[in-house]
Amino acid sequence: MLTRIVAAVAVLSLLPAPTRAQADPNQVIDPVHLSSLTYRSVGPHRGGRVPAVAGVPDEPFLFYMGSTGGGIWKTD
Repeated sequence: MLTRIVAAVAVLSLLPAPTRAQADPNQVIDPVHLSSLTYRSVGPHRGGRVPAVAGVPDEPFLFYMGSTGGGIWKTD
């Protein structure tokens, strides 16, 4: 058991340190830094129609999506 704990600690010590969040989330990013970015489709190439998507203002990572063939979906 002790060997497994030592091995787990050794593996965890090799992981990169977590990155820090942006100090001010409302800070505007200079467009010069974004000018080299390009948009691309990441798939799926055969997607269905999505007639409705709605976000929850008080919960920025919560969205609901209505699809034509699959009912209502919620982010988790």
